[in-house]
Amino acid sequence: MAYTLDRAPREAPRPLTFAWNGGPGSNSLLLHLSALGPRRLTGDGERGDHAGLIALEDNEATWLDATDLVFVDPIGTGFSRPSRPEYADDFYGVLGDIATTVEFIRTYRTRFDAWDAPVYLAGESYGVWRAAGAAESMERAGQRVAGLVLISGGIPLGPVVPDEMRTAMFLPARTATAFYHRKLPADLQTDRNRAVAESERWARGIRPGARAAGFAHEGGARSDRRAARAVHGAGRGSHRPEDTHRRPTVPVGQPPWRRPWLVRPVRYASGRR
Repeated sequence: MAYTLDRAPREAPRPLTFAWNGGPGSNSLLLHLSALGPRRLTGDGERGDHAGLIALEDNEATWLDATDLVFVDPIGTGFSRPSRPEYADDFYGVLGDIATTVEFIRTYRTRFDAWDAPVYLAGESYGVWRAAGAAESMERAGQRVAGLVLISGGIPLGPVVPDEMRTAMFLPARTATAFYHRKLPADLQTDRNRAVAESERWARGIRPGARAAGFAHEGGARSDRRAARAVHGAGRGSHRPEDTHRRPTVPVGQPPWRRPWLVRPVRYASGRR
């Protein structure tokens, strides 16, 4: 699926973005109808099933105002399949996947006379790897890539901070989620920015990983208790400052978008499943 805007004679070419999801094995539906396309699916997101996805609405956040969009279903995803079953081994591998993606981009630009358009590659999750590999292959072939959009990680950059600190820094986001669902103590429920700031300060200054990373503890015991209560509202961890020397009891091993305990009493989960 592709979206392009007509341009007047002598008008500069619009950027051209090729976008795909990851998996590997996912088609581009999520990026297309939930994020980048001109229309998006809408419905009752609190129902917890697919019955609420019944309509399309204009997507105010679409990228189409800035770039033409081509949503790519790599071979093996969506309706893209090898023309013959015996060709499967040529496609279902890292290098084969990259090679066919680059060939698709070359074919599209040739067929639609788009060689003068600045090309961007946007990949989500495993698609980050595909985007990086395709960009390298294109550059080596003399096909300039104007930029990459790397969505939802996918390429580990190595430890920037110790694991304990990385774990602790999930808490400000969870505090913001708790604020949205009105699960924080009353005095912290009036100002989201303040509640998140106190949660972050607590995570940096009191958690054992923060001390290991050399972050100084600031503030007195009263402030410590307030920040700890903010964290307590964001999960199921201890709210007592004297317990902060122990490893956090908030279930931080789960991905940050998985917080079902936060809204379990009202029988729906926070974030994507």
